[in-house]
Amino acid sequence: MPRCGRARVSMLCLLCLVFTACNQFSKLSGSDPKGVLSKYLNASLHKQREDAYQYISARDKQVRTLAEYQSIEADKPLLQAFVDKMSYAIQTVRIDGDTAKAEVEITSPDFEKLFMSLMGSAFVSALSGTKDEELEKRVQEKLTSQDVPMTTETETYELVKEAGTWKVFLDWESEIAKRERAEEIERLLAEANTLRDANQLQAARVKYDEVLLLDATVVKAQEARRQVDEKIIKQVYMKDHVGIRDFRTGSGSPKFAPGDTKPAVFGTIVNNGDRTLTEVKVTVYFLNEQSIVIGEKDFHPVLVTAYAFGNDNKPLHPNYMKDFGYIVQDSAPLAYAGKAWAEVTDIQFEQ
Repeated sequence: MPRCGRARVSMLCLLCLVFTACNQFSKLSGSDPKGVLSKYLNASLHKQREDAYQYISARDKQVRTLAEYQSIEADKPLLQAFVDKMSYAIQTVRIDGDTAKAEVEITSPDFEKLFMSLMGSAFVSALSGTKDEELEKRVQEKLTSQDVPMTTETETYELVKEAGTWKVFLDWESEIAKRERAEEIERLLAEANTLRDANQLQAARVKYDEVLLLDATVVKAQEARRQVDEKIIKQVYMKDHVGIRDFRTGSGSPKFAPGDTKPAVFGTIVNNGDRTLTEVKVTVYFLNEQSIVIGEKDFHPVLVTAYAFGNDNKPLHPNYMKDFGYIVQDSAPLAYAGKAWAEVTDIQFEQ
């Protein structure tokens, strides 16, 4: 072979060696996103925390140190008990410049079905009088058996290229922010509910609004906010348009026992607003000789229901009035001195 031909072959061989070496170096150094993700998943599944941590992005490492990462993963003992039953399969990897997304099928125990199965076993054992030691043995056998229910779900992993090397981007910053927001929402909801229960409705409304600013989809806040708004509307209407006239104490006779007089209260409900009321609740407060409140009783001069009839089942229209009278002998405390006062404490609007 001519010298030039041998030189060309030698050059080609050298280029092949260089290309192969570069390719191998590329895989070892992390320039293959699928390979990096596979190494990360393998290390994670086998509790090799330090190895897994080296494949995580620098941005994530600014949020959690290795020690913090190890501590968090150590808090998942149930998951670690099933490591040998878990598996994954990287389906696709889509690269877009310095970012990549991978679809991974992860097969793991179906903890919901497993829990229901264990609860069923515990219930049957309890009915049959099985001892705690025997029940614990059965549960352990279930956990280590081969018939643990499994489920397969697809998860998306993100990767980013850092100085030519692919890293797994877990976005711990957003995860922590999401958790902190959830904790803040729960705190605000608790404060709002306390204020609502104390009838501090305007303050409660402000707290529910703060929740909805953080997350407008929180159903509990939406519903509570709606209920508070309704209560505020009712309170304003009661204050401005519904009242009690000519409230007095005295004595009266029950409908079915005329002539048998007993302690009673009387008055007139007035609706001078523009809405029809299907319920008006009046609270009567009983006083002793020192004019101190010693008890109370709720009455409903207006209450439209499917179970009432006659005049007692009619709504209170705008500008209408309705007289009421109630025997209170069985409602008032023994120290009741025949003195009382009353207020409208709730209403319902006609829909």
